[in-house]
Amino acid sequence: MKEGGGDLQRKQQKLFLHDDLECKIDNTSYSFIKKGVLDIQVKSVLFYLALLAFKLLLDLSYVKIIFPQFEYMGFVFVDNGMKVFSGLILFFLMMFFIPTKLDKPSNILSICLVIITYIPSLTIFSYGDATYGFIFMNTVFWIILLSIIKFLPTINLPKLNPKACKFIFLLVVSLICLYCCYYVIKTFGFKFNFNILNVYDQRAEYKEAHIPFSSYLFTWSSNVILPMGFMYFIIKKQYVLSIIPIISQLLLFSATGMKSMLFTIPIVIIFAAFLKLKDVSLYLMIALALASVFCIVAYSIFNQILPISLLTRRVFLVPARISQYYYDFFIEAGQIQLSHSIFSGLSNYRFQAEPAQFISKIFVGSTSNFNSGIIADGFANFGYIGVFCWSIFTAFVFKILDAVSKDKNNTIVISGIIMFVSSLSNSALVTNLGTHGMLIAIFMIYILPPEQKRELVYENLHNDKRTSLR
Repeated sequence: MKEGGGDLQRKQQKLFLHDDLECKIDNTSYSFIKKGVLDIQVKSVLFYLALLAFKLLLDLSYVKIIFPQFEYMGFVFVDNGMKVFSGLILFFLMMFFIPTKLDKPSNILSICLVIITYIPSLTIFSYGDATYGFIFMNTVFWIILLSIIKFLPTINLPKLNPKACKFIFLLVVSLICLYCCYYVIKTFGFKFNFNILNVYDQRAEYKEAHIPFSSYLFTWSSNVILPMGFMYFIIKKQYVLSIIPIISQLLLFSATGMKSMLFTIPIVIIFAAFLKLKDVSLYLMIALALASVFCIVAYSIFNQILPISLLTRRVFLVPARISQYYYDFFIEAGQIQLSHSIFSGLSNYRFQAEPAQFISKIFVGSTSNFNSGIIADGFANFGYIGVFCWSIFTAFVFKILDAVSKDKNNTIVISGIIMFVSSLSNSALVTNLGTHGMLIAIFMIYILPPEQKRELVYENLHNDKRTSLR
């Protein structure tokens, strides 16, 4: 009986120690969770402050430098305190919808596009001659899109066989490299051209060559397939094979004269380096704010206008201004209802030239093409209803990208979609899906071999201990 009582006492002590241990673990876990939540909140606040700093720097650049120096290019300044106040209110409103984590394709594309399209639109509205209807169009688009991305559940797609995925993915990359190298070398010879200042002669020569299927395949290769192949070989530490996509990309630029083809892989490398940072979205905003400061200093102190012209004006403000041109024209002329696209059978096209051609001629007297982004494209086709529908469809495409990228290497996935940040802000939605290769990106990410899941050793050991104690 004593031994039995001793055993009972020892069991009670063991249970007491076990409960005490669990209590300590729970308290420690709670402390870590509480600290983590606070860290996330602080970093979110810092992200929004950096975003606000970028907006104010963009406003300052527009008023003090862009408008005075580039008024001849169509930039105007209107002193209206109410519009400035309204722009700030809309900026703070959008903060409730903008994601702060670059953890999936939809968030990455959304954050980058808000920075490139919506923030400059606020500047054009606050200090230019853009109307409340213009900024309403942009605000509604982004609120709908960001809300759908945030609240719509993840789409589940059937999983493919990993070995088959690897074979098909590498086969596509290999065939594309062979296609690009063969036709470029056959047509133009094996030569590299790095002259980005005089590319128009090469573009004319490329158009006269009539390479089979090159108008699509070269763009798909440059935007999606070659960057993904390059990053795949880098991740797998197959560095020698990674040279093949680089050579193919350089040959494409040398043949076509398209500047984006020269900078695609460097952009992919830079963004991949950013992804290794713990708080990539925060550092991205800080980098953009510092870049804006550099542009202002370069002009104000060293009288160098090139940095602010290439970055602030061309990347951020020109697309926003063109978007305003589309709104101002089609709010008066009426919508074209996809009559200029592959769906031209739906209605008759009423103009003699493409919108990109006559918009530039009407507003700035230029013969260059003023291509619209996805928001202006939606309005040009169906007005405010088009903006509403385009936002839903774009959000659905982004959710599909999230679905096909599940369990895939995030760096390789980003390498296949990062160029769409630029094309979505400068091209129509249908053009992005087809000509620029967004549908090809969805396919390539879907067949990308998944990463192997690793079990959490600590969690398994902790569960084993709890089971044994019981």
